Amino acid sequence: MRRQLNVIALLVMVTAGPINAQIASEGTVRGVVRDAGGGVLPGVTLTAVSPTVPGTHIGVSESDGQYRLLNLSPGVFDVVAELTGFTKYTRQGVEVRAGLNLTLDIVLTLGSVEENIIVRGEPPLLETQKPIQAVNIAGDFQRTLPLSTRRDLTDALEVTPGVTARNLIANNGTQTYMLRGTDVEQHVVQIDGADMVSSRQGRMETVRLPTNAVADSQVKTGGADASEPAGLGVVFNVTTRVGTNRLSGTAGFHHQNRRWNADNDPLGVPAIAESSEVEASLGGPIRADRAWFFASYFYLHRNSQISRTPTQFNNLRASLPGWQAFDNRSRHGTGFVKVNAQVRSRHQLHGFFLKPRGFEEANASTDSRRYSPSGTTGNGGAGRLYSAWTNTLTTTIGASFNTFGARTSLDAFEGLDYGGPRVLIYDSANTSAGRLVGNGLVAITGNNQNFNVTPANKLTLQADVSWFRTGWMGSHEFQTGVFIQPLMRLSTETNYLNGGFILEEVRLRVPGDPSSDYIPFHRQFVDPSRLVVTTEKRNSQNYAVYVQDSWKPVPRLTLVGGIRFDRVVDDDELFDVRTQSSLEIGPRAGAIYALTADSKNVVHGSFSRLAAKPEWIYLPSLGGSVTVTTTDTYDTRGDGSFATALVTPAQTQVAANRRIDPDRHQAFTDEILLGYRRQLPGQISLDATFVRRAYKDMPAQIDVNGIYTGGVFRGYEDVSQNAILLQTNNVWNTPIYTGVEVIGSQRTRRSQFLVGYTRGFQHLDGTWQPNDPASFIQPTAFANDRGIGSIRGNENNSLSGTAQARNPMWIKHALRLAGSYNAPWGLTLSSNLLIFSGPYTGPIVSLLAAPDPQFGPATLVLSNGRTVSNPLATTARFAYATRGEGQLQAPALAQWNARVGRRFALGNRRIEIALSLLNITNRDALQEYLGGNNQIGSPNFAYGPDGTFRGQNRQAARTAQLSLQFEF
Repeated sequence: MRRQLNVIALLVMVTAGPINAQIASEGTVRGVVRDAGGGVLPGVTLTAVSPTVPGTHIGVSESDGQYRLLNLSPGVFDVVAELTGFTKYTRQGVEVRAGLNLTLDIVLTLGSVEENIIVRGEPPLLETQKPIQAVNIAGDFQRTLPLSTRRDLTDALEVTPGVTARNLIANNGTQTYMLRGTDVEQHVVQIDGADMVSSRQGRMETVRLPTNAVADSQVKTGGADASEPAGLGVVFNVTTRVGTNRLSGTAGFHHQNRRWNADNDPLGVPAIAESSEVEASLGGPIRADRAWFFASYFYLHRNSQISRTPTQFNNLRASLPGWQAFDNRSRHGTGFVKVNAQVRSRHQLHGFFLKPRGFEEANASTDSRRYSPSGTTGNGGAGRLYSAWTNTLTTTIGASFNTFGARTSLDAFEGLDYGGPRVLIYDSANTSAGRLVGNGLVAITGNNQNFNVTPANKLTLQADVSWFRTGWMGSHEFQTGVFIQPLMRLSTETNYLNGGFILEEVRLRVPGDPSSDYIPFHRQFVDPSRLVVTTEKRNSQNYAVYVQDSWKPVPRLTLVGGIRFDRVVDDDELFDVRTQSSLEIGPRAGAIYALTADSKNVVHGSFSRLAAKPEWIYLPSLGGSVTVTTTDTYDTRGDGSFATALVTPAQTQVAANRRIDPDRHQAFTDEILLGYRRQLPGQISLDATFVRRAYKDMPAQIDVNGIYTGGVFRGYEDVSQNAILLQTNNVWNTPIYTGVEVIGSQRTRRSQFLVGYTRGFQHLDGTWQPNDPASFIQPTAFANDRGIGSIRGNENNSLSGTAQARNPMWIKHALRLAGSYNAPWGLTLSSNLLIFSGPYTGPIVSLLAAPDPQFGPATLVLSNGRTVSNPLATTARFAYATRGEGQLQAPALAQWNARVGRRFALGNRRIEIALSLLNITNRDALQEYLGGNNQIGSPNFAYGPDGTFRGQNRQAARTAQLSLQFEF
């Protein structure tokens, strides 16, 4: 590790040269100072001051008149320009946003500096320095909108164009978010410029921070520059609030009563909830004009009724006499403390500490009782020192850590019954590849017979050096830096219960009649001598260095070029195997041009190669559920004998060494953006952008132990093992997203609006992966331009009958409208509307009555006497000539929310009472497909004979939330 750090340090010293070391949570104001005759003015002192942001920010114009005011926290500033012999100039009301680079040109007139010309023009709104695709959502706007009853920072994504969302976790109030085909775990979340996602999985919803701590958010959905951390999803930069010289604070209570919910599923169980939330914040001076603090706290107590369709509800009652419905529970508290300090006039120190704690349950619609909840615990913290050594040289040094894992407190398990085994009740069962496979899940009883403890921790070190230089065919802002994550450790301890008998699958004695009793057909056992097993133990590292330049050959044109190098290392400490050591090279190139001198008409374009974030789903894995010997027994004749036994051996070192491709590297995305931005009168901005993303070299697993000759499965080379899945890159096919996005926004003293429309297209380039059953059975059916599955695994090419496009990452249309208005008499009116077209089922399959013998027998007996399943003996077949044909689409999701609030002034104090209504039209869209939705003949096929959509997880019914907020 020391050698790697020395190499990075050397690269930094060699490449250190000239760009703005601005962390993405801050904004900048820059421009050119001229005299009345148009001549540039060097040596002008520029100052930015704000009543809501502490400290004073100073810059000086260069020889070409250019100035830069850097590291500005979000807020409304007055920009003051002063030069002896000229009248003092003050531009009021310049609103700085997180991560946004604003252009503000200034003209000074001859006169006395004691005179002051005050200008109140429309503030600049457009990003003019970087060809990015991004949207800013101010904290006050987010808090005003009735986006959800959760009130956490991820609510901002509900109004972000390009992002799709679904409540996919059984109505516990948590959303999952995807971006243009990217799945849920590849997002970058930075709080005040510090990486704050767990090393286990970069899911947006796992970052707990209440909205009362948010000052501004910038969500980058494209064009991320070389300084941004690796990741294929959004780059979500959250700037938290800061204290000032005046002590101020808030206290709030938000309540959603169970009786305030409507019913949008009268024959089933609607998704309704009750919740109580308290929040408080306090900010002020530690030492006036030198140091300030801000602190906030939030606690949520929520019970969510699990959505169940009439069929699911009736099945549970009929198959389990005496069954009673139950809620999912969420209990979360988050504390946050932040300190800002002006160390000296040119040095600023920032730091925060974040403490989330709690648990939530995600029991599904078919679960008959609670199973083990997931917990949120750990700590997060960060520190950063910004230094402006000269007017042209700045540095930023920062460090952050988090120990966010999933270690649940014992009180979360109160009342859970762990009697086993876990039983899955199916309508029927069919034979495929020598196994019995359930068809049409009716209900689940018994609890999970294994639960995991999954601690994780991450350390991040960052440093940036920037240098501004004029005279080299224009001006340059060079930036170089390092992004080091020497520790991204995680482990999993799996606890098996019930003596190793963990699963039983049964079928109804009379298909279609859940009261007809059931017949067991499959039982699963794990090695009873190893009931507490460390199934995962790994440490990943990422050592990154980057350099980039923003070159202005002429004032209106900025050319951006950069490159990022990520050295990704991953060690499986269970098997003492280095699973990956690769160098990822990510070039960036782009241009942004102001069509008019006032920078209110801008065109931009960029190319970026973005590496996947180093995390367990996108890294080779040797652990997981096959680290213990597993035995599956089947009663294929229905006589209770369970005579067929298929054994999956425990993972061994020999197999581990064969599972790693030495050339394995991070997946990446090649992204192209082309766009046009315009600022209109009334502080309105418009943006139209074309986007293309190609997801290349995604994770893949290829069987290197199976023997396939003449299109027939012949067994395994190493008969002590079953399939040995080589962890490699998918070079055989590439998911491609193409889309157009249109964004409109307005932000004035009285109103804020944000409108976005996305039109997406998708398809798969390439062909089958080796050894996929479809490559032997239906090689010409590859084409797919609808539901193409997740980019992160092999399910794009599965012929197992389970390759469903359940998540909405590939939807065609998304419309968002959000706005708020400060009306007379202290009234605040706000509303938001979202409409998503429904996702596709994925490839439609049908089932043969029996396996096709030309691909070999259903099972084979190996030379050591073990019986194994033949993967080519599957009875599943694609029902159409290609996988894209015949796919069905779920109904559209639409939700309209509204909020009305009234503020009462009590001197310097204010009280606001507000009522929010969500899903006013009480629509009833089912958000998720059932298992087997794409299988013809299944009782869960997407649409029934009467044309009714068969899904689950209905959108939450109409509900209300009452809020009381006190400010001083």
